[in-house]
Amino acid sequence: MSEFPTKVVRGVTLRADPPRESAFQVVQLDAEMHEYPGMTPPAQRERLHRHMGNELGSLDIAAQCLADFPDAPWELRLELARQAWDESRHVLALYRRLRDLGGRKGEFPIGNFEWSVTCSLHSLAGRLAVQNRTFEAGQMDLLGSLPRHWREIGDEDTAAMLEAILNDEVQHVRFANRWLKEFVRQDP
Repeated sequence: MSEFPTKVVRGVTLRADPPRESAFQVVQLDAEMHEYPGMTPPAQRERLHRHMGNELGSLDIAAQCLADFPDAPWELRLELARQAWDESRHVLALYRRLRDLGGRKGEFPIGNFEWSVTCSLHSLAGRLAVQNRTFEAGQMDLLGSLPRHWREIGDEDTAAMLEAILNDEVQHVRFANRWLKEFVRQDP
């Protein structure tokens, strides 16, 4: 894997942000994100927009793993390709729902934290451990509770969409677990 452009955030060197279309304002710190209390219309749109940005980052990470590790086992490459496809479906579903609620792409800032951390790692095992077993698993925890909040405000469409995304995230964590065990078996 060749060297890549970097950025420094609070003294930590990370991989530089992936390209984003000009509609998006990319921020480096969580404190720069917009958050709204409760489930007001702006809060709903911000949550969907933030989730869309996170899923876009997950898509980029899976695709970058394919590019950075061309000699990875074929079966693992297929799992990563499937993950990229899943993440693209998530982005599209979230974008459509955001528009349904009167939102737009770029309405709120997005961050590339997961990308910058995960894609700074020089091993595929490291990336699977951080992205799939940590960040994606964290999404599972979050997605387990979010549908209830959307149902409480009468939004069954968003709740059902989030449950469908959760089902895919389970598979992403599962294949990472399987491959990490295989990597350890091959090189204890």
